[in-house]
Amino acid sequence: MGIFVLGVRGLALARGGSPVLLAPPRYCGWARAVRVILATKVGEFSWGDCTCVFVAFYVRNLPHWQPDDAAVFVTFRLFGSTPKMTGGPAWLKDDRVAAIVVETLRFAQCSLGLYETYAWVIMSNHVHLLIQPAAAVAVITRRIKSFSGQRANEAIGRTGRPFWQLESYDSWIRDRVQLNKTIGYIEANPVRAGVSARCDGYRWSSAGSPDVIPLLRR
Repeated sequence: MGIFVLGVRGLALARGGSPVLLAPPRYCGWARAVRVILATKVGEFSWGDCTCVFVAFYVRNLPHWQPDDAAVFVTFRLFGSTPKMTGGPAWLKDDRVAAIVVETLRFAQCSLGLYETYAWVIMSNHVHLLIQPAAAVAVITRRIKSFSGQRANEAIGRTGRPFWQLESYDSWIRDRVQLNKTIGYIEANPVRAGVSARCDGYRWSSAGSPDVIPLLRR
């Protein structure tokens, strides 16, 4: 027994809450059936002993899933940085740049209505967000990175050069336990990185500045 998850780029099998892409439609004999199902935007239906569920899904270099009503953990990084990199770009250490990113996050939520926020943190070379989307995650990250990147580059004299990596990482939250763990993970980032002794002692985070961006009730 499994759950097939239909996305805009293919069919996936979800076992234990973790979807795995089986194959995009162009490689499958059932491609026409998939296209029909997607065209009708069916949310859930049966196929043999499996339950089939439609979710927003696409692949660039990374897979991106966005089930309806699910909170999403989003990470985007500075251009030229990697998770295990020591050294490299650290423009977010500049308070002028961090303030621009915070202002953008607030604008995207409060003025554009793109999402609501559970937690956030701005580190030296990346940003973590836990949000309840009101739009496609790809739209949200594109708006945030486009606006903040242009203004940040102007502030530090890098106009016309890439500021953020093109692709973001996102992961959907399965339940309240995972939601709480993710909030803890995000807000403890500065402590793990050794830049703050306490979560609430770091200015550029929801723990240290809980009133800067309105937060959803936890």
